[in-house]
Amino acid sequence: MNTLELPLSKIAERTPWITAHIGYVKSFFRTGEKFSNDKLHDIFGEPPHCNHWGVLTEALRKDGFIQEAGRVKSKRDNANGRKITLWEVVK
Repeated sequence: MNTLELPLSKIAERTPWITAHIGYVKSFFRTGEKFSNDKLHDIFGEPPHCNHWGVLTEALRKDGFIQEAGRVKSKRDNANGRKITLWEVVK
């Protein structure tokens, strides 16, 4: 089973980094606030694997904490100006 298909509790069991950062994001951002993964990079630094960002935001989305709010140009040099998701906190 793919990690993205698991309920949030099962994702937490499999990846301690995700578990910790779900809590960090929920305590850091407030309802109505918008952020991108660029902001997460700025706050938390690099995860053990680059795919952790997608697993983290997908877990938060499936939990109903965030929803997609658009696309923005990444500010990170290594992203080469690609568009990334802008998230809005809804809980």
